[in-house]
Amino acid sequence: MSIPPEEVTPSSTTPITHPAPNKVDNETIKITLLLVSGKRSDLVVSPSDTVEAIKRRIFENWPKEWSEELPESPAQLRLLLRGKFLEPNSTMEGNKIPTGQTTTVHLIIKSAASSEGTAEKAKNLDHAGSCRCTIM
Repeated sequence: MSIPPEEVTPSSTTPITHPAPNKVDNETIKITLLLVSGKRSDLVVSPSDTVEAIKRRIFENWPKEWSEELPESPAQLRLLLRGKFLEPNSTMEGNKIPTGQTTTVHLIIKSAASSEGTAEKAKNLDHAGSCRCTIM
């Protein structure tokens, strides 16, 4: 008696992707983008692609399933790999991401209000008054 294969049903957090556009070979890198909410999406990139170019591509092709988390610009996106934020001008190859494999990269979306608020706080600190005390 043979055991029937398990029935696979997609979860609401895992979008169904078509195999053709996500085909990975020894010349490309497949990255799985993982949001804090647990939602995932796959993207095939070149080893010579910069992080900035990938962020633009992610923003321009934002998955419909992620509509609640849509950023205002690519500048709000940060890529996190093995606990380190990837620098915008660095390449996938420079970050030692192997070709021909799938690598999970965390996608962090900074809120526009918090980044503007941080810049405003830093500006206000420069103009903040100070006092000095001299003990004689």
